[in-house]
Amino acid sequence: VIVYLDVKRLVKGEDWEEGFSTGLMNSLVALPLLSEGALGPMSRLQGGSSDGKDNLAKEFIIMETVQSDPKRKLEQVYPLRIGRPRAPGEAGYPTTADFFSPKIKAAVSRMIEKPSPATARAAAEFLERNGMEDLAMVAERMPMHAVVEALLQRKGAELGGEDGLSPVTISEDSELWKQVSADPATVPMDLNQLGMVKAELQALVPTIHQVSSPIVYFV
Repeated sequence: VIVYLDVKRLVKGEDWEEGFSTGLMNSLVALPLLSEGALGPMSRLQGGSSDGKDNLAKEFIIMETVQSDPKRKLEQVYPLRIGRPRAPGEAGYPTTADFFSPKIKAAVSRMIEKPSPATARAAAEFLERNGMEDLAMVAERMPMHAVVEALLQRKGAELGGEDGLSPVTISEDSELWKQVSADPATVPMDLNQLGMVKAELQALVPTIHQVSSPIVYFV
């Protein structure tokens, strides 16, 4: 099984936006990460000409559009929901809190009931370039609220809830910590929080294998 991870698969000098979308188009299973940092910016889109392009929303639109077409390669979308890292001094630190927090619920409630033009057009243009004009028309008309709700309603998995997990040890001179420090998350994390997220993701690997294996081996 070949896993598409942008930091590993994107070729130096390649258009990274195109690389993301192409990787998605050539995948059997997609595992979108849903978090406060992902959904917050989407909730601020207004559906007008002043909206900037949201590249993550573009991927979500392509994902939902392509997966709904049985003729396409993408067989399943299995969202991974990531809650807010609990802060130092907070009960449960450094584990991840419940995904469906008041902030997430508020962000989802603010999602517009219409497309965001720049983002929807970018998704449609990618599909057109790949010979999917019929799906491009669907993508360009897809409301942001519908995109996010479709992902939230899919069967997926949530980080946390595993008893007895300990954070994976991550050193300050590790490549992972350098990457996180260079591009900080919307909700900042310390080494313990990052190590716990890694441990929680590792705990989900058997579940992800159960979801993906029948698809991979059937194909």
